Amino acid sequence: MKRLLTVIVVSLLITPFTLHSQSGSLDPAFGENGIVLTNVRSQNAYTSEIALTADLRILSAGTLGEDSIFVMSQDMQGKVDSAFGVNGITSLPFSAVDVVGTFVKSTGEGYIYAGGYGNTGLREHGFIMRLQIDGTPDSAFAYYGAIMQNDFGTSTYAYDAAVYDDGRLLVAGAIGFLGERYLLSRYLPTGTPDLSFNNTGSVEIEMYGDFDNPTHVYLLPDEKFLVIGRTINLTFPLETIITALRLFPDGSVDESFGDLGRQYINLSDNENNTIGAVLQEDGKILIGGSAVPILCA
Repeated sequence: MKRLLTVIVVSLLITPFTLHSQSGSLDPAFGENGIVLTNVRSQNAYTSEIALTADLRILSAGTLGEDSIFVMSQDMQGKVDSAFGVNGITSLPFSAVDVVGTFVKSTGEGYIYAGGYGNTGLREHGFIMRLQIDGTPDSAFAYYGAIMQNDFGTSTYAYDAAVYDDGRLLVAGAIGFLGERYLLSRYLPTGTPDLSFNNTGSVEIEMYGDFDNPTHVYLLPDEKFLVIGRTINLTFPLETIITALRLFPDGSVDESFGDLGRQYINLSDNENNTIGAVLQEDGKILIGGSAVPILCA
């Protein structure tokens, strides 16, 4: 029996605007008492990330059914933007199964990037789409608006992305069966590989564990960039460690950061996962996640 899942967007007040509204309470001006529930085309839908556009629209993106990702646009009151896509939603089907939408990014020029990965039959492949401001695929980007990371000879995964001011796109993901190494790829505004990045447009980075999964990538003011994620060791009990990696603009590792460019955070006897990270204005990194105790005999 299939269950219909609903996209949920919640708005909280940062500062009170009436005598009866407390900071941190649900915003009554958003949706119904601060909450918007949206059925996405009567299919299972999972939201992975939200973003704000330059004109203050809310973008939600994630997985739709088994073979598509979706991007939904709403105004700041939570009303679906009917001018975007089809009735406020753009769905992007791929010739794959078990598709997972992982990120959405908006640029000042109005472009929207969304991506994820899916199984094409033999292996997983990461993919990235660029949409125009109205939610239609941008045919001027890559191949009819999409990049499929299928030229590495093994599985690839796209987990997060960052957009440069000049329109270049940096994608953080993994490569190998279940993600054995970090895969960082940079693309020109046209969607073609940026050959000034490691001479090929992509770089693979070994971390500490058997499987390495980046979750967030951030551009730094000095044009270096920071990758946050986790590494998994197939030991008993299973060891999962939070990781941070800093690289130079050309894709080489900045060995002045942490231990030869890498920082590992291991809360002993826990399965550690990164769920969110924020780069503060002072350059410090705030990482949030979970540490689940591992019970073993």
